[in-house]
Amino acid sequence: MNILLIYPASDNAFSKVGFILPPLGLGYIASVLRRAGHKIKIYDFNIQSDNLNFDDFDIVG
Repeated sequence: MNILLIYPASDNAFSKVGFILPPLGLGYIASVLRRAGHKIKIYDFNIQSDNLNFDDFDIVG
């Protein structure tokens, strides 16, 4: 399966700590899913703003 994991944008993600932390929880989930044979993309809306074609993925979450 082709899976997209999304980390939603937060208005104050940068202001709380002075830098943006990577979505570690999604990384852990992606690791397990990759080992199970799935294709994974992690999209962090705090640092990316491209338009996504959700039709390219079987599961979005």
